[in-house]
Amino acid sequence: MAVVEMSPIFVNPHIRHAILVEPTRVVSRYLREKTAPEQPIARELGGYAAYFSTDLPFAVDLGVGWVKHQALILVPPYRRHRVQRCHGLRTILIEPESVCPTALTDPCWTPGTAAYARWVARIEAGFGAWERLGMVPNRSVDELVFGRDLPRRRLDQRIAEAVRMLSQQPSEPNSRVPALAAVAGLSPSRLSHLFREEIGTSIRRFRAWKRIRNAMQLAAGEPIL
Repeated sequence: MAVVEMSPIFVNPHIRHAILVEPTRVVSRYLREKTAPEQPIARELGGYAAYFSTDLPFAVDLGVGWVKHQALILVPPYRRHRVQRCHGLRTILIEPESVCPTALTDPCWTPGTAAYARWVARIEAGFGAWERLGMVPNRSVDELVFGRDLPRRRLDQRIAEAVRMLSQQPSEPNSRVPALAAVAGLSPSRLSHLFREEIGTSIRRFRAWKRIRNAMQLAAGEPIL
């Protein structure tokens, strides 16, 4: 198993977060006191958000009312939602261009079953050593959470190049639609259409998210998850 290359652990003493950042995944754990009251937070993230806990239940509202969860729930990109966080709640943020959407399904683990017990043991063994000791897991984030490395999304080569440019330099002039279209050899309108088809959102919205994501990479000690 390959060692996962991630940034070191960061713990913010004020909001008590532990966070790991890599190019296509962000792992965050909320470490608030168990007895402290918690206000729900509203979110609309540009990546898939996988919320899970091996300790206390948590609640998520996708716009149809609060639902309590214990194992794992996946929220699609740009889906407005609210989260009632608990001590120990972990979040995995997955960049949408890095994973095949059909591979992302909620694992049906039921607390109290053998499958759930194995999942908890895998999570605590992998992430627990990181959170307590700063040791980087020797398995990929996907393998720890989903039990396997998730397949990558297959993109049109022109869209893949646009994604690369937007991800690396979202604030530069060459990340704007006319420049991206020139590199792709397409008209701006055609590129915008293909991009939305392949990625599921507009270039403008994707660029805005990558600015946030890059800021998270640079200031990993101040997580937003």
